Amino acid sequence: MTERHFNWLADLAIVAAVMVIAVIVLSPSGSIWAGGSVGRHLSSQETWIVHGVLFVGLGFLVAVRLTAADRTTATYAKLTLALVLLALLGGLAESAQLEIASRSASYGDWAADTIGAAFGLWLGAISARPLMLRITRNSIAAS
Repeated sequence: MTERHFNWLADLAIVAAVMVIAVIVLSPSGSIWAGGSVGRHLSSQETWIVHGVLFVGLGFLVAVRLTAADRTTATYAKLTLALVLLALLGGLAESAQLEIASRSASYGDWAADTIGAAFGLWLGAISARPLMLRITRNSIAAS
């Protein structure tokens, strides 16, 4: 797999993750996407876990995409900007929930989004280089 293919797949995974987050976070409460059978409402702790896990995944994908091939110190600036943008995405998702009758926005969910994104960015940043080296090594060996 070339670096170009890796980047394309990473971009595709990020778009898919954002779409999954949009579907889950913006589904009416009690729907199957919102965490269970019809009529079941998640507790605030359960929603924090759902929000955190979703944004850990997204943050991980973003960090891998930003840092896999980049060896400069500008990577830290990119990761900081990514955290700000992911926090804004979480805030936007919470604001959008105000328009859904059975949903409510909360600062706790937004905090879970931001903390999850930060943790995901950190995980992605520390694992991106070894991942890219393994993929590159395997593609060279296959050639």
